[in-house]
Amino acid sequence: MNAEEARSRLGLSNDISPQAVLRAHRAAASAAARLPEHARADVLDSLDSARDALLGVPPPAGASVLELLSTPRGMAALTAAGVALSALSLMTDVATGVVAALAPLLFGLGLAMSVRRRKVIAGVLLFLALIVSAGLAVRAATDPGTQEFFYSADFVHEAPSTSPFAHQVGIPLTSDPSTGTVDESVVTETTSFVVSCVKSGPFRNRRPKVSWAYVAAGDYETLWIPVGYLGGLRPGAARTLMGCSDWRWLLQNLGSP
Repeated sequence: MNAEEARSRLGLSNDISPQAVLRAHRAAASAAARLPEHARADVLDSLDSARDALLGVPPPAGASVLELLSTPRGMAALTAAGVALSALSLMTDVATGVVAALAPLLFGLGLAMSVRRRKVIAGVLLFLALIVSAGLAVRAATDPGTQEFFYSADFVHEAPSTSPFAHQVGIPLTSDPSTGTVDESVVTETTSFVVSCVKSGPFRNRRPKVSWAYVAAGDYETLWIPVGYLGGLRPGAARTLMGCSDWRWLLQNLGSP
């Protein structure tokens, strides 16, 4: 802003003193204080620029990073980057560790800028986005992962007579662990089971209950396999499976399976 534009903004004549500039600035700032919040900050910034131009205050060498981010374009860029990183944590496995934490950091910085600029609506929206992105970051960081079990018919022996699976041919699979009805059996083929969590339920509606593991990927996805059969394939890995009611699995699957 040049001196002529500054005199026009403050309503001053060409022949002015520093005291007159300061008085005019105070009067204009007092009037601007009665403006609505969404317009007040921009007007006050403009008046400060006019005062500095008339007093001969040298302009800053360059805008700081925070000043650039506090502009509408800067805040829009922060928001867009935060949304992109939050979406990444839902669509891929990349958003873990540092990457997952970037989205809430960006939204937090945008929230600080909106508070600085007194943007109430933007501040509320960014606060909500911060909460959601923080939840997604925690979700990515606490993902317990899955376990894979390789199966061949030669690896599993016939269940003893005291087992709920006595006289069962092949590995039974169910679509509903609350009943344990056998919907499919794996007999001779070589395959693998990628399982995520376990849930207790009966087998063929009989007691005692057994542990069923949810198949999360592969040919038998969405079916459930008895954990006892997985223990025959990889005993140690079968013991590390978490319950589907564990908060980490509830957070991963939003309550499902």
